[in-house]
Amino acid sequence: MAVCVSGYSQHPVVAEAVGEVVGDVLARMDPHPDIVVLLASGRYAAALGEVVPAVRTLLAPQVLIGSDVPQVYGGSDERPSADGLLLFASHLDTEEPVIPLRYDPAGQEAAWRTGDGSPIAADGVCLTLTEPAYVSVDPPGRVIGAACSLGSGLILDDAGSLDGGVGIRFPPSAVEPFDAVLPVREDVAITAWDDEAGAHVTEHTVRLRGQPFDPGPGTGLLVFAARGAGSPMSQQSAMEIVFDRYGGAVAGALAPAVRSPGNPVPAADRDRSICGLIVP
Repeated sequence: MAVCVSGYSQHPVVAEAVGEVVGDVLARMDPHPDIVVLLASGRYAAALGEVVPAVRTLLAPQVLIGSDVPQVYGGSDERPSADGLLLFASHLDTEEPVIPLRYDPAGQEAAWRTGDGSPIAADGVCLTLTEPAYVSVDPPGRVIGAACSLGSGLILDDAGSLDGGVGIRFPPSAVEPFDAVLPVREDVAITAWDDEAGAHVTEHTVRLRGQPFDPGPGTGLLVFAARGAGSPMSQQSAMEIVFDRYGGAVAGALAPAVRSPGNPVPAADRDRSICGLIVP
């Protein structure tokens, strides 16, 4: 089984925030994880040039990708944060390597490429973080993507302030992608009386494609929701329910747009799209 840990901070001092998120990870995981995904909003997005070298030095991951995002969701705190630093790290349960990916729109033949320029295998799962203009430019394989960067905030290992897109190609067995359109919120009143609350207990559920959202025994969950308007259930409500019901390492962000694994989302539903990866 993979080992996944998330760290989250809103400390007003950036250096202290880095210490908190890295400390959360190292308290529950050995250094040198296979992957680190770093998401930063607000003051932390502006300080990624300081954050990334510190994270790389302290954790020494095999692959690190990151981006600035409009809002993050971290750990068990399901409330969105316009100023938050979020780190998701994992030792994956696979002997196959994870492969860093880069999309450089300024290249002579703009395309997703690996670090050494070798072909990208189509049997894996790719996580991509891009600028909004490139969310639909996919590498081979099943793709979960978030068009999250609103500036030059894309990070790949030691390189920062990148344009276009960054990503990770996972071996097929390492992760499980999911995607859906956010459903209508369902409030189900329980008939039993809660003596302490003095009222009927109310449960809230999230259904993805008509089925209750249940990641099962997965130890890690990365969630990206499209930040739109006019949906029957707000992204915040959906994320609150998902985060509240899931007990593993969890991290997520609201993004201007998301990319589902091979299933183009109808225009009418794009502001209610949700996608992510389960790390089993």
